[in-house]
Amino acid sequence: MDIKQFIRKVKAYINQKYIVKYIDNEYWRLIGAEKSSKIRAVINEIYKEEIPKYYPDLDLELLQTTRPDILKFRLHNFSKYLYEISNCTIDPEYNWVILDNKHLFKYSWPLIEDPWDKIKKRPSLFAYLFRRTKNIEKGILIKYLWTNYYHFLIDTVSQIVLADKAGIPQDVPIIVPYFQKDIAFVKAFFEIMPLKRTIIVQKRNEYLNVRQLFVGKDTFFSESVKEMREFILKSNVCEKEKNMTSPELLYISRATKYKRSIKNIAEIEEIVRKYNFKVIEPGEYTVGQQIKLFSEAKVIIGVHGAGLTNLLFGKNKNIKLLEIFPGKEIKPEHYKNLCTLLGFSYFSIVGNGLDTNGQFELDTELFNNTVNDIVSYL
Repeated sequence: MDIKQFIRKVKAYINQKYIVKYIDNEYWRLIGAEKSSKIRAVINEIYKEEIPKYYPDLDLELLQTTRPDILKFRLHNFSKYLYEISNCTIDPEYNWVILDNKHLFKYSWPLIEDPWDKIKKRPSLFAYLFRRTKNIEKGILIKYLWTNYYHFLIDTVSQIVLADKAGIPQDVPIIVPYFQKDIAFVKAFFEIMPLKRTIIVQKRNEYLNVRQLFVGKDTFFSESVKEMREFILKSNVCEKEKNMTSPELLYISRATKYKRSIKNIAEIEEIVRKYNFKVIEPGEYTVGQQIKLFSEAKVIIGVHGAGLTNLLFGKNKNIKLLEIFPGKEIKPEHYKNLCTLLGFSYFSIVGNGLDTNGQFELDTELFNNTVNDIVSYL
């Protein structure tokens, strides 16, 4: 390690250990819309009546007394909002909306109520004090969750559609992060479903002062998701991939170099091939090829991960998804809820827990019996 690398590591350590903890996190204050006259709610709705559909066993009254943090998060998941904010500043690193040099509008971070995350990172106070700025008249902040395939399709795209449905004029541009242009699936998606609005790219280390800003979040079960799916299924993207087949049985492989990979993968893939599943790694295909691959699927199997998002593009009315989790301690509900939204059948199976290398083993007998049960209904 040379002296420059050493100095960078020391700076990073001091920043994380002391500056972030004792300066950044202590200086900034989170506020809601009710705390500032600069914030106006255009839309603010909570769909509590939808909760039993996705969480039939959830007792909201019990959560109120035992885990109010989780109740708050669940209600936030089922909320849709759009706020108009005047005379604010956008932080380029974490996308916070800054008001009056000291306040952060809490809902500029769409998953702010997530109790499982550690404290959300605040803007660097030093960077803010010595900031480089650019003034713009108006914009729609679409800067969260671009880098994850699932969250981009379910959360980011729905934010854009929400702005359109709310009647925000088409001459109001969207504000996107500097790294957006480097994400291959984002570029491919907007070639299939072109944007109607102009784009303002916020540069790295550049703070945007905005006179009129819109910030919104839709729900994971919004009509926007269904409409986006229908638009893509009706497009000619599958026709362009004439050389691609569309298997009815798909197994999504996860290479051992990634976290949450199956240690006994050879045995698992031998089982799925016995049932005539096509084994694929979605990352090896373009977005258009993935849409074609999944278009005729009847059964999809895979470890929890962004590749399962492609079940969106299946044309069959009753697709069956078998989601594999590493262990009981990690069971996110993204794809279970997506299946509920689309009317698909959902199944899950659990491994023996992650080891120190981020891998897990799956009981082959249990897996074989589960797959057999699912395909026997075809």
